[in-house]
Amino acid sequence: MFCQKAQSQSWTKRKEMIIRNRSESEFLGGNNEGRRHAGGRVLVLAPEPFYEDRGTPIAVQQVLIGLSHLGYEVDVVTYPIGRDLQMEGVKIFRAANVLKIRSVPIGIFLRKMAVDLGMVAIIC
Repeated sequence: MFCQKAQSQSWTKRKEMIIRNRSESEFLGGNNEGRRHAGGRVLVLAPEPFYEDRGTPIAVQQVLIGLSHLGYEVDVVTYPIGRDLQMEGVKIFRAANVLKIRSVPIGIFLRKMAVDLGMVAIIC
């Protein structure tokens, strides 16, 4: 009984330290102050049509929202097709559409490799 109580108190103290040191209370539904603490710049490569309502673009959108929320400035390099989204702290750079591609199916195709080269041109 004593061991369980000591372990419980020990865990409570560690949890309080984590919350104080890492400001996790904001992420667990606490107040919104102090969320923008990280800062800096991040480059995100999104080799897919961004934004479309399908798996990976949705996941990338959530990453962008999270990074922006933490205070990072985010540059996204992506394919020339997809919807533009307006997000605070996020700039979208699209590869040139030399082949006039209108859609990119899921899977591996030569067209994707051509567009990937356009993304490399933006980065370099």
